[in-house]
This record gives sequence, C-alpha cells and structure tokens, in this order.
Amino acid sequence: MNDKKNTDLPGWLVEHVEEVAGWGPAPVARGCWVVGCRRDAHLHGLCKTHHTRAQRAWKPRPSDLSRWRDDSTGRKYVGVGPASGEETGPERRGE
Repeated sequence: MNDKKNTDLPGWLVEHVEEVAGWGPAPVARGCWVVGCRRDAHLHGLCKTHHTRAQRAWKPRPSDLSRWRDDSTGRKYVGVGPASGEETGPERRGE
C-alpha cells in the first residue's frame, strides 16, 4: 500500500497514502455477547436489537409502558412486558 502510484485509489487519497498506511489495522468488530447472536456489538457490548430489548425491559420509556397496559378496546397484550417469557399476539378478553 506504500506505492503512491496505485491507480485504484481516488485522487484525493493518493497524496495521503503514507499517512493512512501509518494508521495501522482497523479494529476487529466485537460480537454481541448474547449467546448465539452473530451481530456486531455497538452499544455496551450488545447489538442494536439486544440493546433495545434490554432497554425496554429494564429502562422503559413512557411510550413502551403504555403498550403493556390494557387498552380501551378490552384487549390484553400478552408477551410484551418485561416479565413475560413467551411472545404471543394480542388476546381478546370477555368474549
């Protein structure tokens, strides 16, 4: 990569190729520490999906909390709250 006459590089980069070569190798992306997840970790060692799931479970926003309550149509949402172990769809009550 120290060859300044490399024609594969854009013109603006050719004049800075020595400096770029001195930066060293790029860091290897860390994986999410959730077992079986193959995504790259970005937030506190978790991928975006697992970070969002953890945040909704242990630090929910008010908009997340409103989804866990019964709404005015009489539906109870099962599997949405942080204490639930199963993920199922909405259930009708009282019919």
